[in-house]
Amino acid sequence: MTPFPPGAVDALAAGLEDYRLTTPADQQTPAEAAVAAAAYLIALGYTVHLPEPP
Repeated sequence: MTPFPPGAVDALAAGLEDYRLTTPADQQTPAEAAVAAAAYLIALGYTVHLPEPP
């Protein structure tokens, strides 16, 4: 597995923390937290690369 760049880990953490602080606890869902974290990655220019199957 390719390790995550430290900047990507920081972006994920920031996105999750922002989501946690701005969304009422009773409305938080794992899926929406993932969307928030992904938005931070996209804003920083990260993309998803899926390798070709062997």
